[in-house]
Amino acid sequence: MTLLRLLRENYYDLIEEADDYMHRAHLRNYSKSPEKKNSLRIKVFLDLLTGCIKTKNMVSLVQYAERTAVECFETGFDLCEVQRALNGLEKAIWKKIVNCIPTEEHAATLGLLRTILGVAKDTLAFRYIYCTRQQAPDKTILSFPFLQNNINLQTI
Repeated sequence: MTLLRLLRENYYDLIEEADDYMHRAHLRNYSKSPEKKNSLRIKVFLDLLTGCIKTKNMVSLVQYAERTAVECFETGFDLCEVQRALNGLEKAIWKKIVNCIPTEEHAATLGLLRTILGVAKDTLAFRYIYCTRQQAPDKTILSFPFLQNNINLQTI
């Protein structure tokens, strides 16, 4: 089973598990948001993650992470809170990988997932920090100029 297939076949379970994680974690701003809005955030991120794997291109996810960072900063979400929400989805996916993908494929599958999520989380963190310094966010990513171009996941 590929990671793409795993994400597609377990789509609703992953959203539900990530949603449950956010609820159990008592994330202040997520607790104030309507549950449907939180579920939608997870769904959008999972759709973009799936798209990255399918197209082998991370640009859409990076752009979404940047927009999310600015939105979260402007609405008072704490960076740690946003990162923890992403950790809930990552944890749910890891559990599915361990249970559904053959052991000999774990390293490659987890490596691919970790690469994509790592870029998304780092982009989100850098853009959020950029916002805290009260500089107008521009269209480039701080120290990641290579992310302006298409990223070929086959070379990672």
